[in-house]
Amino acid sequence: YEILESELSDYKYHLNSNLVTEVSKLVGCTCFSYSEASIPVNLLMWAHYAESHKGIAIQLKDRSALIQDMSPVVYRKRRPIINGKYLSESEVISMRDLYVKSDHWEYESEYRLSRRLEDCSEVSDGIFVSKISPCDIERIVLGVNAAPELREKAFKFYKQHNIQVILTRRASSGFGFEPSTVFGAEYSDAVSITEWYRYESAQT
Repeated sequence: YEILESELSDYKYHLNSNLVTEVSKLVGCTCFSYSEASIPVNLLMWAHYAESHKGIAIQLKDRSALIQDMSPVVYRKRRPIINGKYLSESEVISMRDLYVKSDHWEYESEYRLSRRLEDCSEVSDGIFVSKISPCDIERIVLGVNAAPELREKAFKFYKQHNIQVILTRRASSGFGFEPSTVFGAEYSDAVSITEWYRYESAQT
């Protein structure tokens, strides 16, 4: 869809912004972050995307159906210029080809997943959700500022689906955090997870 700079002088069309609006009425996008660490300890991620550590992080299984449907974001120094004529005349638009952001955000290692809004449920004005199968979830990690009600829901989720849930607290030293409780792990595994957290927190 991109117009190369060498082609701009001969390009006679402009993309009507209404087209973008119309596409947004039909298709929604959700964003994920890739982490090489098995448990998320990135403080920026928790601050920006989990409401200052009040929310949760859902780790998906490597071979989950959701991950297979995702595409990575491409990070660029300059905004791509899109061929509006091609978009308007195409019967099918590949959303993944439009996943482009400034390279300032490259640290996010973002992946995106698009869904038709008609296949989702609207929970508030302009906010749509779709269900994630428990079969796709590896574990859930709660932020250090998670409310008691959220912690109670997390425990019920663990009891219902037998999926590991980690509750966290501020680390005893440094700016990181560590597990306070691990549901769904043997004692030795819980100790290993705690030691891993402390090591990773010391590195950040």
